[in-house]
Amino acid sequence: MPKTRSKAVYDIKIAGGMVSLIRQGGKSRPIFMRRLVSPTFISVWYSVKNEFDRERWDTLPIDEKMYLSKITTLAKIDNKDLSVANASLVHDVHERLKLIEGAVVAGNLNRALVEEYLQLVDKLAESGSITNMMGSHMKRVITNRYANLLSQV
Repeated sequence: MPKTRSKAVYDIKIAGGMVSLIRQGGKSRPIFMRRLVSPTFISVWYSVKNEFDRERWDTLPIDEKMYLSKITTLAKIDNKDLSVANASLVHDVHERLKLIEGAVVAGNLNRALVEEYLQLVDKLAESGSITNMMGSHMKRVITNRYANLLSQV
């Protein structure tokens, strides 16, 4: 008989500019993830719990948007407006990835494009939008294509 794993429950704690994702249950409450964030991130976080502020969301850097998406998913916080904003963000990142991949396939040998592609894939994997295995595959494909183009020059 297969064993079923219990799903962990997480809580989010904000102290100063530090956001901590804390695993609930058991005798201790180990910190699962901790990160220093901007004051705008904190104000967006409080708007997620009440009325989502899209204007402040738009001013956040992409890495903080991805982090907010990840911790709200793990903490099982549902906010329809945040889900729509995150889907839009992920869509924009995917479109940028397609654009960069097309440029590399077309023969653009700019290493900065490949680096940007790798960073975007890492951000998607970190946020949970894609799996780590899928991210590794995407990075391997683009680096192999870039290496093949360089070898042909």
